[in-house]
Amino acid sequence: MPLLWVSCAFLGGLLMQTWLDVGWLFWLVPAIIAIFLLLFERVLARKVALWARLKACLPLPAGVLMLLFCLGGLRFWVADHPAWQESDLAWYNDRGEYILTGWVSAAPDRLEGMTVYRVSMIELEDPRDPDWQHAARKVEGQAQVRMGADTNWHYGDLLRFTAEPQTPSAGEDFSYRDYLAQENIHTVIYHARQVEKVGEGYGSPLRTALLRFREKARASIFATFPQPEAGLLEGILLG
Repeated sequence: MPLLWVSCAFLGGLLMQTWLDVGWLFWLVPAIIAIFLLLFERVLARKVALWARLKACLPLPAGVLMLLFCLGGLRFWVADHPAWQESDLAWYNDRGEYILTGWVSAAPDRLEGMTVYRVSMIELEDPRDPDWQHAARKVEGQAQVRMGADTNWHYGDLLRFTAEPQTPSAGEDFSYRDYLAQENIHTVIYHARQVEKVGEGYGSPLRTALLRFREKARASIFATFPQPEAGLLEGILLG
C-alpha cells in the first residue's frame, strides 16, 4: 500500500507540471516546506488536531507525500528544460549560423519535395569567432536536417554544411519539440547550404549492409509494380 501512495504522489506531480507548465520555483518552495513538515511532524501531531487526524488517515506522513509530489513536478520540469553545455549541439540553437560536420546516422526519410536526414554532429565551427584556432569545437547531439528531394546522401556519410541550428517548435496543440525529444533529437535544421561529403564509413557496418539491402528492395518494388500498389507494398514490407 505505501508503494502505491508513493507512486501516485510522484505521478501526480508529473501530471500537474504537464498541465500547468510552471517554473521550477513553483515546486521548490513547497518541497522545502514539506521537508520542514517532516522535521516537525511530531510537534504538529501533538499541537494541531487536524494534523493528527490527517496522520491517522494516511499510510505515510503527509510531508513525505507532499515532497514526492513536488519532486515529480521538478523531475518533469528538468526533463523539459535540460541543462545544455557548450559541448552539446542544442546549446547553439537559435544563436546564428555555423559550419557543422556530422554523419548520417539513420536511413533518409524521402518525402514529397524534401529528404529528411538524421545527422549526428561531431564538430561545429563558428565563422564569427576571430580566434580561428579555437573556432572549431567538438560537439555531441543529433539534428533533424531537411534538404532537397534531389539529395542522395546515405547512412554513414560524413557531411559538412552551413546552417542555423534551431529549437523545434512547441505549440499548444502539438509539441514538435517533445515529439523529437523522444528520439533524442533537440535540434532542427531547415536550410542547409554548401553541403559536401567529406567522408564515409561511419556507423555500424551491419546496419549499413541492411540499409543497402532495403534500398535495393525498394528500387526493385518500384521498378516492378505501378503506383499506388508499389507504395503500399513498400510500406508493408519495408516500412
